[in-house]
Amino acid sequence: RSKAKYTIVAKGRRFGLTKGAANDFIREALAGTFKQGLWVDVVNTNIEKYIERYFLPHLNKLPRELWTWRKQQKMITINKSLIDFRSSDRPENMEGFGYDKAFLNEAGIILKDEYLWNNAIQPMFWDYPNVRVVIGGTPKGKGKFFELYERGKDSTQPNYRSLHFTSFDSPFDHIHQAIRDDLKSMPELVVKQEIYAEFHEEM
Repeated sequence: RSKAKYTIVAKGRRFGLTKGAANDFIREALAGTFKQGLWVDVVNTNIEKYIERYFLPHLNKLPRELWTWRKQQKMITINKSLIDFRSSDRPENMEGFGYDKAFLNEAGIILKDEYLWNNAIQPMFWDYPNVRVVIGGTPKGKGKFFELYERGKDSTQPNYRSLHFTSFDSPFDHIHQAIRDDLKSMPELVVKQEIYAEFHEEM
């Protein structure tokens, strides 16, 4: 686990980052290690799917008095921890709130709009010196995600740490052969980005 304030994860498809992030939120909420959490995704429909597939199956195993899911507000509470879920298509709706834990999913897509990071997300963490933010996704050209990733590779930037994983680093071994089979018919740029998580300027 990274101790940096910002951990930037460039990863290939099917690596398992999203499911792992959901598990991490549940585990840390039960342990009481954060008070206010934020999950940012591309659109609301994605959020609802992740709630149904990654959160609720685990939460339903817990005593019902320990948690609530407020669908209208897109908010889960677990013990005394709160998790807000927001989509990047309306970044102005995020402004004005603060969080001590956050996960930015599909960073290659949502951070194409630099307003989201500069004006909406980054200021949320100024009041929380011990905040932990995971910024993860598959590269989609170069932009703010690439800039943050490069910062995390710089040893003079202790608040940033970058990690890199390809699709073949996925713990789901059964998908590896399927990926190898599909590599033969995929465009080169798609292979570099989607499988090997490399940053390239999109044509």
